[in-house]
Amino acid sequence: MICKSHAIYCLHLLCSLLLLMCSCLHYCAARDTITAGNPINSTSSETLISDGKRFELRFLNISGQSSSRYVGIQYYTWRPPEIVWIFNRDNPLPDSATGFFGIINGNLTLWDESRISYFSISLGSSRSTAKLLDSGNLVVRDDQSGKSLWESFNHPTDTFLPGMNMNANLKLTSWKGPDDPTSGNFTFQQEEEVENGYIILKRGTIYWKSRETGSFNSYNNLYDPVAVFLNSSNSIQSNAGTILNSPNKTTFVPVRNYNNARLLMNSYGQVQYFIWRDSKTGSSGWSLKRSGPRDRCSVYNACGNFGSCNINKNNWGLCKCLPGFQPSSQAAGWDPAVPSGCTRMSRICAGHKEVFLNLTMMKVGKPDTPLSEVQNETRCRKECLDNCQCQAYSYNEANNTRTDGPRHGCWIWTSDLSDLQEVYATDGYNISVRVVASSIGILPFLLQNKLKLSCLLVFLA
Repeated sequence: MICKSHAIYCLHLLCSLLLLMCSCLHYCAARDTITAGNPINSTSSETLISDGKRFELRFLNISGQSSSRYVGIQYYTWRPPEIVWIFNRDNPLPDSATGFFGIINGNLTLWDESRISYFSISLGSSRSTAKLLDSGNLVVRDDQSGKSLWESFNHPTDTFLPGMNMNANLKLTSWKGPDDPTSGNFTFQQEEEVENGYIILKRGTIYWKSRETGSFNSYNNLYDPVAVFLNSSNSIQSNAGTILNSPNKTTFVPVRNYNNARLLMNSYGQVQYFIWRDSKTGSSGWSLKRSGPRDRCSVYNACGNFGSCNINKNNWGLCKCLPGFQPSSQAAGWDPAVPSGCTRMSRICAGHKEVFLNLTMMKVGKPDTPLSEVQNETRCRKECLDNCQCQAYSYNEANNTRTDGPRHGCWIWTSDLSDLQEVYATDGYNISVRVVASSIGILPFLLQNKLKLSCLLVFLA
């Protein structure tokens, strides 16, 4: 009788322990969804973890921002756990407050114990569920129809992930600093006028271009696999790879696995392309494959109008004014980090003797429409001289060193020369810049030739 009672007691105890374990497992198990009235909060260790344990949504304390707290998504198991998205980057939650992130009154909201809202998105549905996917996308769907109401992939911060589509409405905005997720100075986005072209804007002004196209000059600063990664809508997919179509060129890009890739618009103004590398030796991590601008001279119009950039110089000698020009800013010295550009020492078309300074192998901004009826350089030069707005010309018959073959025609610039770079590989152009002879000092220029450009001067009566 005692043994029987003891057995029953043991059975009850075992059942109680099993129930307790099940309850604990249910409570402690990571979830990937938020339903109305069931938020996560900043005082618990609970987070959202995607089903395949690739990404995690949680309250974040960012180094350097000890008094602020953010709701963000980061890689879950990969170390370091790079942050890929932040909900309230411009309105952080004070660290002293208890924060709640969830769905309330039909809104995806971050609020505190005093019901103060720090960021809110209207969902247009009273019954909805937010789910963190293995792609890193937080998707909110209507509970009845299953329709997507809102997705974090359509509202990125500084990171582009596989599965996103870099369309005209998508922008990556840098952090303000390495430890400050506030919206920064740099934005990466499509360039509307150039197919498969992208730009970086610095406070709304062009800072870098991935591509320049046209019948005069063209270049591509974007790694072709990155172009495929960003947007496959202008490409043809196959089992072997991708055919990427762009003006005047078709490129075949071998098949690649983009599942472990990401693109970052960093706070220093560089867009960076990373690949995750797994290693059995324990040295797994993010490998930087490409970045742009790749150097100081790759910044768009790095030295300002009529200023020439030479990457072979040290940082304080990158920028030089063309002969006959002087820095627009009269401040002592010329800080290439804040290029002011250059202005003419003497005005052209004012009755002074003029010459053309021939510059070889230059990168230069777009000229005007070509004068197709001009058949030789002498005539091209005269077309420039007859126009008081003409700043320079290029007769392209001499440009036979280009990798894409010579392009004939007469081109003139009636606006200031921009985006000038010296010693531009083998794809540079020869241009002739119009200057007043007395402003360059012919003999000193020939002796010093500081710009290391071709010194051929054509005198005009």
